[in-house]
Amino acid sequence: MGKANRILIVDDEARFRSALSKILEDCGYDITMAASGEEALSHFEKHPYPLLITDIQMPGMSGIQLLNAVKSGHNECEVIVTNSYAYLEEAIEAMRAGAYDCLIKPFKDPEVICNTAHQAIEKVRLQVQNQSLIEALKQHNKALESANARLKKMATHDGLTGLYNHRYLQDSLSAEINRVKR
Repeated sequence: MGKANRILIVDDEARFRSALSKILEDCGYDITMAASGEEALSHFEKHPYPLLITDIQMPGMSGIQLLNAVKSGHNECEVIVTNSYAYLEEAIEAMRAGAYDCLIKPFKDPEVICNTAHQAIEKVRLQVQNQSLIEALKQHNKALESANARLKKMATHDGLTGLYNHRYLQDSLSAEINRVKR
């Protein structure tokens, strides 16, 4: 499995972690599980994940605290929070904190989970690809600026002596005559 297909699932309920893991493994993802926010952070610091799925309600570090900790150091990671209907205000708070999506427990359709995970990972992949393209464009721009500077020098200087050429002298003379006329 590729690095891009890795998902970290964080929930204090082992049964829920296992069920979500099974759904996502069947969709072709490489799953790591953690029982707490602290355990998730230790996994994450060793090997950052493109996608983190966390429950909001956990003892110790909450899902929102985990979301903030992950986003502060790894902005390219997407976080999906899971929640029950009873804690809708916390889900809204998580979305405002930068969560990609919120899945409401219990899940009715496993395909929704796979599609949401796929879309989040695709977003991360596209962001990484965009950064790569931006860096390549910066390198190409530097090369073009360098080439333009060389061309400008070639257009105004004699190749053998390195002195200004006839064209440069004519342009300079014309500019000076226009300046004097003004």
